Amino acid sequence: MRWLVGALLLVLASQGCTPETPPAQDEGLDAQIDHIIWAVPDLEAGAELIRTLTGVDPMVGGVHPGRGTRNSLLSAGEGKYLEIIAPDPGQMPLDPVQHPVQAFAAHISRMDAPEVDMFAFSAPDLDAIAAAGRDLGLEVVGPTPGERRTPAGDLIRWSHVDFLGHGFGQFVPFAIDWLDSPHPSTTAPGGAVIEGIIVEHPRADELRRIYQGLGVPAEVVQADQPRIIVRMGSENGSFELTSGTSLLEYYAARSGENIR
Repeated sequence: MRWLVGALLLVLASQGCTPETPPAQDEGLDAQIDHIIWAVPDLEAGAELIRTLTGVDPMVGGVHPGRGTRNSLLSAGEGKYLEIIAPDPGQMPLDPVQHPVQAFAAHISRMDAPEVDMFAFSAPDLDAIAAAGRDLGLEVVGPTPGERRTPAGDLIRWSHVDFLGHGFGQFVPFAIDWLDSPHPSTTAPGGAVIEGIIVEHPRADELRRIYQGLGVPAEVVQADQPRIIVRMGSENGSFELTSGTSLLEYYAARSGENIR
């Protein structure tokens, strides 16, 4: 696919262009980066690109019934992983009008190239994270349970907290706790490391305040255009995955909604 070649050139061209990421601001919440969601129009082609960058084959994760998506996973350090998410051919045709929860899958099926969707951070006490969000004046949704089955039939369970009412769309991450399930980083193949996340935004001061209040361990810097930059490394070298304009426009159109 043409987008696969173009995406690879873009990723390689962006190496070594970002500063170091500082530790989390609020150590009391004990938060850390959990996973990166990388949206691709075709799962096999996206996995092939990650294989080229890292030398590691991502593991098939499973499907999200009703949502129209499926994923593959790659461990990216202790307690961290990369989720490659794509439309699920088994749930086609997608109908975001009758089933609004399929709007994301329908959108990424039309993208010209992969984009970082958003990222999640983990914390052992989601109630404390939710309280911190309310202290910041955010609308807090959750903790909300979630689950999926692996291709082997194993049930994976988690709980997550979403934050609304901030106007930053995909740039405010959600919090997750994997409950009694094994963390995906322990079951997915390893070979890559998330070295840091830099978030560029024209409203950097406001966004930084939210990150500090939630303990999100990512750096926020001033920029004319908003962008998420994920710095990663592997035996094949360093590379970056970034967000793009397609999903930026998608989330802008859904302003105020629970975007996941």
